[in-house]
Amino acid sequence: MQLGTHLGAHLGRAQPGELGAEPPAPQAPGGCCTPGWGIAHPRRPLRAPAGSIAVWDAHLGAHLGAQLAGAEPGRVLCTPRRRFRERTGALRKALRGRAELVALSAPHPVSDGDSDDDPRGWWFSGPGTFEAQEEAAAPAGLEESLSAVAAALAERGPFDGLLGFSQGAALAAMVCALRARGDPRFPVAFAILVAGFASRAPAHGHFYRQPIALPTLHVVGDTDAVIAPHLSQELAQRFVEPVVVAHPGGHFVPAAAPQKKAYLDFLDRFRAEERASSSHSAPLQ
Repeated sequence: MQLGTHLGAHLGRAQPGELGAEPPAPQAPGGCCTPGWGIAHPRRPLRAPAGSIAVWDAHLGAHLGAQLAGAEPGRVLCTPRRRFRERTGALRKALRGRAELVALSAPHPVSDGDSDDDPRGWWFSGPGTFEAQEEAAAPAGLEESLSAVAAALAERGPFDGLLGFSQGAALAAMVCALRARGDPRFPVAFAILVAGFASRAPAHGHFYRQPIALPTLHVVGDTDAVIAPHLSQELAQRFVEPVVVAHPGGHFVPAAAPQKKAYLDFLDRFRAEERASSSHSAPLQ
């Protein structure tokens, strides 16, 4: 399958329903927060596991301190950018006052004769193609994408977290893995991963060898025909104490009331825990 047709779906050619819009009528029962799979329930307070990152870079810490004091909302770097602003209006409204969403364009152009919105990709699993479940022997383009994220964080930051969709969520998970290992290029403290998956390319296996100790919210569409739900569930299991949210729709970023509550709960809990951590680590006067 050509990248222009298949990857177009991964980058935002959604099933019925727009990114950030409420889904069509539910086709199956589904809830906001789905426990199970050995994954923490969203109502359980997130706790930083032993050995996880406890002290952020100085500039990020200062930014978090300001927003926790109510000075400003958090800033979230988002992947991908395919018609991002017009398709995430409902999501932006849902997160108003909590998070500013800043879009990043993927570095690799995708040939797509049916589109006029400059489709792009984060990496290829084969020459001009991408398939989420392909065990690609020679994936191409990932290093350029990681460099693009690092550059955006350095030049347009500071940012507090990431929000990725589909292949962009898979990329964001890799960034989380590097951050959890202490890579200074990626000073982010959490990620929201919508319709994500773990790359099956052997060359990418090192990202998943150890549980990833960074707070994450995973959003899974029960009827997603592009990224099957079990792929997103498998990605969640790569993280330490992930939060998983299920919705009854397909391949889009949901922003209906149940998902809005999950996003806000996750962001507010993260901010509260950072506030508590900051107060505990503050020097005595």
